[in-house]
Amino acid sequence: MNPTEEQPILNQEEDEIDLRKLFRKFLSNWLLFAIAIVVLLASAYFYNWVTTPVYRISAKVLAKDEQDLSENFLSELGSLSASRNIENEIELLKSRNLVGRALNKLNFQVQYFETNGIKTTELYPNSPLHFNYQLKDSLVQSYQFEIDWTDSENFFLNISNDDLGDIYSGNHKRNEWIQTGLGKFQVKVKPEKDSVFAERINLGKTHFQVSLVPKEALINKYLEALKVEIAQDKSSMLKISLEENIPQKGKDFINSFLQAYIQYDIDEKNQLASNSLQFIDGQLEIITQQLKSIEDSLQDYKANKGITDISSEATYFLNSVGEYDDKLSSINVQISFLDYLVQYLESDKALNNASPSSLGIQDPLLQTLITRLSELENEKEKIKNLTGGLNPMIESLEQQIQSTRKSLMENIKSIKSGLVASREETEKQLKGVEQKLKELPATEYGLVGLERQYSIKENLYILLLQKKSDNAILLASAVSDNKIIDDAFASPEPIRPIKKLSYLIALLLSIVLPGGFLVAKDYFNTKIYDRTDIEALTETPIIGSINYADDHDSLGIVHKPKSLLAESFRTVRTNLQYFTDEQNKALVYLVTSTVGSEGKSFFSMNLSSVFAMSGKKVLLVGLDLRKPKLADDLRLHNDVGISNYLAGGMGIDDVIKATEINNLDVALSGPLPPNPAELIMTPKMDLFFEEISKRYDIIIVDTPPVGLISDAMNLMKFSDVNIYLVRSGYSRKDYLDQINEIYHQKKVKNLGLVLNAIKRGSGGYGYGNRYGYYTTNYGYYEEDAKPKRNFWKRLFSKRS
Repeated sequence: MNPTEEQPILNQEEDEIDLRKLFRKFLSNWLLFAIAIVVLLASAYFYNWVTTPVYRISAKVLAKDEQDLSENFLSELGSLSASRNIENEIELLKSRNLVGRALNKLNFQVQYFETNGIKTTELYPNSPLHFNYQLKDSLVQSYQFEIDWTDSENFFLNISNDDLGDIYSGNHKRNEWIQTGLGKFQVKVKPEKDSVFAERINLGKTHFQVSLVPKEALINKYLEALKVEIAQDKSSMLKISLEENIPQKGKDFINSFLQAYIQYDIDEKNQLASNSLQFIDGQLEIITQQLKSIEDSLQDYKANKGITDISSEATYFLNSVGEYDDKLSSINVQISFLDYLVQYLESDKALNNASPSSLGIQDPLLQTLITRLSELENEKEKIKNLTGGLNPMIESLEQQIQSTRKSLMENIKSIKSGLVASREETEKQLKGVEQKLKELPATEYGLVGLERQYSIKENLYILLLQKKSDNAILLASAVSDNKIIDDAFASPEPIRPIKKLSYLIALLLSIVLPGGFLVAKDYFNTKIYDRTDIEALTETPIIGSINYADDHDSLGIVHKPKSLLAESFRTVRTNLQYFTDEQNKALVYLVTSTVGSEGKSFFSMNLSSVFAMSGKKVLLVGLDLRKPKLADDLRLHNDVGISNYLAGGMGIDDVIKATEINNLDVALSGPLPPNPAELIMTPKMDLFFEEISKRYDIIIVDTPPVGLISDAMNLMKFSDVNIYLVRSGYSRKDYLDQINEIYHQKKVKNLGLVLNAIKRGSGGYGYGNRYGYYTTNYGYYEEDAKPKRNFWKRLFSKRS
């Protein structure tokens, strides 16, 4: 098979093994996950309870484009459309002016809260308290009034400020005016809330807080919170929204804000009639004085001449003259208004939508130009206020304003020329009637003259009063082009915190955090725990796995032959037969490891026992001449052993001893020699193995660690199978480097690994997870094995 084709299959198998290993690890630490779930769900509940909910308040308004005659006219002139710029409307809605107007109608400067020491809740709009204040100076800073009720009538008041700290404190009664350096304050209970207040006091809810907030601070707050955006592309529908802790408070603000926006548009439109009224009021004031003067003169003339009335002929001529005088008065008013407009245009003053039609000048083009000029000036002013005059649109608007002014001046000049011509014709006709009036008697002619002057002024006065009334009606009937589509409405659920999301996050974290902790602990771990750790680091064959137990019994399989521990040793015994095909000679199994405390002596004794229990004649040889352990575990004396034989003092029969186990003999190491390495390398060691191979079927050799001492390497020439122990949770991963070197360089034959002392839940492929071994006083230069720890100790160790 092509290696490149085989590799993905191998990787897939490894991934599956890793997932199974991860699942077993999580399962063995289920208590950690259970604790995490309880703690994090409780934390999510507390977070949802203590966090003030935030709602989104929204409304929609239609900002209509103004479509009138000016659009067609200006399009003919090549000017821009008179349609309203939606972006400018958005900026207008986000202006301090409108927010300030909205807040003027709301009592947001006084805010009421209730606190229980952990959570503070605003009581808008249902506070049982009413707070009155009279400040000595204007409110430019926020102040907090802490009110702790001792009973339903008495309370302790503390006034503080973020910059100044505590300002005042004292005991007072409700309804009492409290005099302080800041001003006078009064705490009242609303009559309709008196029963609610009494219930709160009875329940121990006695801690209240009143905050006084400057208007500027509120404007800044809502300017920052307010969002204005186009509800749909290519439309003039705008969506106004903000986030607020109390839905009703947010709805009240947005509704007030929209009303302020509508009223602002109406006020802009009312300027169209306001300037006309200003002109009319000025004319009325002058004419009123003239009427009074003429009336006085008329009365004096009648008294001095003794005339009470005029003849019918004079009345006829007077009426004829009056008609022409009325016409001349109307024309003169129109000319005066045109001069008024020219004066404003020449002085570069804003017209603010003056209304010629309200004064009888029925010229559509004039009204269109004035309306367009007012719109351009208003738009320019808005942009200047919003951008500080740095917007490039201002230059474009200025060019349009000058062009419209020029067109307006020419139109006014043309209208005035027509009015002047009409006035001249009327004056010509008037002179014919006046000539006939001169034929009356002198006394009557003088009276007619005064009556005529009075009639002229009176008719003009009535005309102006009528125009003033028309403009007043126009003011009262003004309707905004903008329209509220949806009043303010609140989201049915808080946008944060989202309770379900909080609990979901808590559940996810209860899996991710413990899982991440275990994975990270495993990732940074340097120890070997299970077969997967070994298989990932070496190709050396694995003979089997031996489990961990707590019974402290060095010969566990002898005393419990039906235990899982005994079965795991029988599995190793079975697997060993595949390492050699020798059938007619004694088999020598050498047991070693990298360092001490990896369980060589324990494994050697139990492996020897399991062979002996199968009917084989077995010799256990203790060749750890430096730190022997077999004698203590077998309850034998180590006064005589192989060291005596190698030194030449005794024979083979002198160092071999029988044990309490049938078919099992042991050759202990004997007294500690000064030169163990040299003794092992003597020819007598060859003779020793030659002789015992004739007497026994199985020979198990317990040797020193190969990572520390070279004795085991020297003895491997006598062995048929070399068993290398790795202890779960104790041996480091870098120990396998030495095994790989021995295995790949073929330094010894038939090398195999045994994973020893697998603890419960570690994931080794041994026989069960209940039994194993526990020994004491093992080790050469490292600490001995420790007893099994409880859950928390295992959890926070390097590997559980």
